Amino acid sequence: MAEYIIKVFFCQVILFLFYHFSLAREKMHQFNRYYLIFSLLFSVIIPMIKIPVYFPTAVNFLSIIFPGNSVELYNIEPSIIAEDKASFPFSAWLTGFYILALLIFTIRMIRNLFLINLVAMVYERIEFNGYEIILAESNILPYSFLKRIFVNRSDYESGKISDELLMHELYHIQQRHSIDVILAEIIQTLFWFNPILILHNRAIRLNHEYLADNAVVNNQVKLCDYQKVLIDAVSKNNLLPITSGFSATWTKKRLMMMSKNRSVFSSSFRISLAIPIIFLIAVSFMCSSASDLAKSKRELIAIFNNYPNFYGSWEGTGRFNNISLNDEVGKFPVKITVKDDKTIEATVGDAFLYDINILKVRYGIEIQAMLSQPVRENEKINKDRIILLWVLPEIDTNKVDVDIHLKNNFFFDAFMNVGGVILTKSEHHSDE
Repeated sequence: MAEYIIKVFFCQVILFLFYHFSLAREKMHQFNRYYLIFSLLFSVIIPMIKIPVYFPTAVNFLSIIFPGNSVELYNIEPSIIAEDKASFPFSAWLTGFYILALLIFTIRMIRNLFLINLVAMVYERIEFNGYEIILAESNILPYSFLKRIFVNRSDYESGKISDELLMHELYHIQQRHSIDVILAEIIQTLFWFNPILILHNRAIRLNHEYLADNAVVNNQVKLCDYQKVLIDAVSKNNLLPITSGFSATWTKKRLMMMSKNRSVFSSSFRISLAIPIIFLIAVSFMCSSASDLAKSKRELIAIFNNYPNFYGSWEGTGRFNNISLNDEVGKFPVKITVKDDKTIEATVGDAFLYDINILKVRYGIEIQAMLSQPVRENEKINKDRIILLWVLPEIDTNKVDVDIHLKNNFFFDAFMNVGGVILTKSEHHSDE
């Protein structure tokens, strides 16, 4: 989990810095909108995907896990296990702090959305070009959210709100800018510890202003007249934080952007730079490096050398539930055999495991594998992938807890079956 968060953090920082220094000042607002939203989703999804990289000189993975002679590595495992156990309290505190902060930021986001909806429910609304104008009593400048435009009643009824400002907010609605804002707020809430997301979300809303300004000016409105309207409106600034709005800094940037001529060559060149950068980030974060693979192999070697009791046959009856743990969907035999010839065989119910991949995790070994068929002819557990989390047993202990996940993919399955089994050793390993 820590590795994923670190990758997300650096991915978000790199993609935003490229936008800030290369794209933000270019008059290509539609591309920038797609880039800013894409970079948010990209930074969250890509680090979830892991593609192992194997080199021509690599040895078969199982032969590395079960070396014929690895006395040199035997003594490194105690430090690894001790480090894991010692780090648990700190890790638990960090997890608790993250969840607490996430809860606070989630409440804050829901509160902002509730306040906007409350204003819409309390005050009078009128129809405007197929949408609604909410006549609020508070001293606000026009702003929009979803399919509503919020204005000050007194200013609207006295004609102080120009048609250009209403048109500007109408374009926000028609271009669905609120969807971008909500998505950005959700990601910022999930990754509240990353300050770069504050700047990223501001960039999204500022780019929305550029898009709406451009639409107004292209609708046969004189540029100088529209700029004058914006300057006159700067003095009022009392908006809800989740909405786009006016400020002296933003208005200055908007006036400069409206007056700028677009360079097709410069825009094309900068867009072409974005493609290799995104590709390099994807390759870097998706593919496991040689050092990562080597570290994982060393840890696995150490575990198997220090726990010779893993060798042999382990059997038990597994029980499986749905994801909410409120409905048992089946139980069937589980057998895992670590053979003397350095191979692993396993069966779960009616299926045997193949394409086995073994990973070192904090408290043991995770086995990912494909299932030859459903573990039982049962529509509730019709999965083709399995994950076994084998908790490290004490040496000379012949019982071990194994958590089991039945899934349709290794990344995310909202309807996976979860279960567990206590395996008992039925055959001891022979050191012939």
